[in-house]
Amino acid sequence: MPVVLALLVTAMLVSAGAAHAVPWYMWRDGVVSEDEAPVYAESVDGWACHIGLGCRSAERTPDDPPPIWTAQRGDPVQVECYLGEYYKIHADRGEGWILISYVADVNKPVGCYAGDF
Repeated sequence: MPVVLALLVTAMLVSAGAAHAVPWYMWRDGVVSEDEAPVYAESVDGWACHIGLGCRSAERTPDDPPPIWTAQRGDPVQVECYLGEYYKIHADRGEGWILISYVADVNKPVGCYAGDF
């Protein structure tokens, strides 16, 4: 078990050292499909989700920060990547994290890189 833990920590450090955001030319077009869709400043998931040890569900807890803004049905967005149940999006109002189920018309985006969350 210590060897597995050491390898896991090493992989995380290497990934963090090579952290890059997904390049803009890999982003996908999408449209918000829900009224008053909350957009959050940060992902609820992190390293555990990134390396496949388990992601949180779409449910948020009372301890999670509130949304920074709400998107409206029909708002165009650029989807940078996904992590767990959320897309990282860019819109006229800014960038943030929105539930995957709240965005339509998206070709499968890439998974988020370590620098995206």
